[in-house]
Amino acid sequence: MNEKIIKIKPYAKHNGLFIVLSSLLSLAIIIMISLFVWQQAKFSLMFLIALSLAMLLLGFSKLLEPNFSIKITPKQLTYLHRKGQWQLDWQAIKSINLISNTHGLTLETLDYLGVSLTSTDEIIGHISPRLANQLIHEQKPLLAYSLRSGLITSEQAIVNFDSYTNQQGEEIFGPIAGFLHQCDVLNLALGSHLFIAQINVDRPLNEFVTLLKHCQRTST
Repeated sequence: MNEKIIKIKPYAKHNGLFIVLSSLLSLAIIIMISLFVWQQAKFSLMFLIALSLAMLLLGFSKLLEPNFSIKITPKQLTYLHRKGQWQLDWQAIKSINLISNTHGLTLETLDYLGVSLTSTDEIIGHISPRLANQLIHEQKPLLAYSLRSGLITSEQAIVNFDSYTNQQGEEIFGPIAGFLHQCDVLNLALGSHLFIAQINVDRPLNEFVTLLKHCQRTST
């Protein structure tokens, strides 16, 4: 890699300030109008106020996202989230690919890239419990897709918080155990343990996969 560190900005961060300012302006205009026509258009104005507040919350949620979602170094790949991070040495990564599935005669490509690990043991100790718990919920659309496509059973689609036994026979508990069970289910269905959504990167996923593969090949 020509650069020692590559930082990727999340697409979800884009336009956060614009949404906040636009929402505040819209809210101010609606309140001013309501001073004159509240009785005549009370319900319409209440709906517009609620909509402006919802957009304001969306804008603030975007601003709370980390400035960078991915950090790439010659030794490691790090995923950054407001709830924590996971970090992997390149040697722990078996493959990086776009997520797709053949459904009948149609090849369906999902808006995710997948990271396949040499072992789920590689992520233990390298992901925060808060992030593990958050990803369990954020990855529900992947479980739902896998279930609809017949890739997993309804029992496998249920979040499993039983203890998880690693390759050394040690038991893992709590949200990390639930996350590891889900990693195994999604790997069975979609061929990857970890997933990065399109909104977390600043370029088309196929270009990002190419970048990551290049960084892995040239890692130290």
